[in-house]
Amino acid sequence: MLGEDLNRIETAAGRRLDAWDITTDLQVPVLLARLKGQDGRAFYGSGASLSFAYALLRAGTEALQFVHGVRSGRVVAPAVERERHLLPMSASQLLNGQFGFRGGEEVGPWGADASRHLDLSSAEQVDEIVSMLIVRGIHVYHCPLLSGAVHVEHVISPQLERFFLVSYGVPVAPGSRGKAFLSGRNSPDSSPLC
Repeated sequence: MLGEDLNRIETAAGRRLDAWDITTDLQVPVLLARLKGQDGRAFYGSGASLSFAYALLRAGTEALQFVHGVRSGRVVAPAVERERHLLPMSASQLLNGQFGFRGGEEVGPWGADASRHLDLSSAEQVDEIVSMLIVRGIHVYHCPLLSGAVHVEHVISPQLERFFLVSYGVPVAPGSRGKAFLSGRNSPDSSPLC
């Protein structure tokens, strides 16, 4: 499944997707993704998650959002300005994502098990994330808040901030017009919501 998602990102962007594992000693997977085309322009995104596969997907999706933002004209691609204290070509290297690391990276395949959690049920995904936190010495308590088209768990940890984990679906909060409609102040017949 992960491979299909990454192929869709490459196809939508019309660019090759490369990724670097930049995980720190905290051992929470962090990835940097680059979508680079034949025109030489590169677009970057980053992603972090307890799941390596989801971190990769987030990084690729963020890079794709940047591609679409530039294409639509809503985002202006930043230019690296030449600074006086940089060595010659440093600005160009930064602009093209060439950071000068020698021997600091290695090419490797993405493991097939990296995406296995994406095929798990909502409850199994929550259990896996909780077990990942426990392995790192972070104890959590969780309970389901909403289950159905959207599955939301309330997660509390004394060592972390409280957060909600959405493992399935996309929650949508209504705006002011939607709230007015739901409260009965506007009916669809009397006034349009669009």
